[in-house]
Amino acid sequence: MLSSTTEDKISDPLLDSQEITKKTYLAENFFNKVFFIWVSKLIQVAKKHIFHQNMHYQLRNEESSLENFRLLRKSYNLVRSASKRPLIKPLYQTCKIEFWISMVIAVIAGILQMSTPFMVKLFIDFMEEKSVNINRGVILLLTIFGLRFISNMFVCHVYFDFDILGFKVSNSVIAMIYDKSLKFSLMKSKSRTLGSITNHIQVDAQTLFTVSLVIAGAAVFPLQLIIGIIILSTQVGMSFLSGFAVMVLGTVINAFLGKRYQDIQEDTMKQKDERLKVSTETFNSIKYLKMSGLQDLFTQKILRVRNIELMLIKKQYKLL
Repeated sequence: MLSSTTEDKISDPLLDSQEITKKTYLAENFFNKVFFIWVSKLIQVAKKHIFHQNMHYQLRNEESSLENFRLLRKSYNLVRSASKRPLIKPLYQTCKIEFWISMVIAVIAGILQMSTPFMVKLFIDFMEEKSVNINRGVILLLTIFGLRFISNMFVCHVYFDFDILGFKVSNSVIAMIYDKSLKFSLMKSKSRTLGSITNHIQVDAQTLFTVSLVIAGAAVFPLQLIIGIIILSTQVGMSFLSGFAVMVLGTVINAFLGKRYQDIQEDTMKQKDERLKVSTETFNSIKYLKMSGLQDLFTQKILRVRNIELMLIKKQYKLL
């Protein structure tokens, strides 16, 4: 049913006028991009029809995963023999423009967010004054609301841009993994198995997407920390050190738990690799196993490995 719906021509004013499907997102005007109004056109279509991939805005050539994969592979081939970590520099070379633009937007968003407490302090001082200046109060209120509105818009763009950057990086790396896995036989390779390649695609490449979101917060954290300490020290005094000590303690505990979680995740990936290896071996020899009556033995072998994997997964969730 879905396939027939996809093939049928959908009649809609937005689609018939080719307003969406024949131009890129960047072809929208400045106002539509800043306030994400371009999304409303997609929502209007999605309310009337099942939304399919071909209804999206067209991608520019430099936005496609294929083009990003080609750029990443070209940079990787140039540095892989001269670097111990040959993937970091090619990733940076492929996405450096988008990365620095997103970083600048993140810093501006952080500054705007931290300026709000100063404006609130000015408004509190104004309320405590004996002389009343209505115009000044109105200006302060409008300034506070304006700063909050602008900072929220910047924050939305920060996460939007870093989301796009994360997808661009992870999709390019996944394409690199597929490209490399097609150049050698898994049956002859002892260092690379089907399970390890699956882990690279499902876990490692997706971790790059998660890292892009972490960078969005880490970019402005030092600035927010310094400004926050200044505000607390001037308004509260040295008593803020007790709260700061609790925050440092919480950071240390989180770092310890994060390291523990990472160690368990690595063990889980190894166990998953082992399970896939045993399962592949079993299915490749399924006829011989049935003839020999060994299916129960191999079933127990798979379940034993699976139980260890489940135990590690439970440990991971206990740490969350």
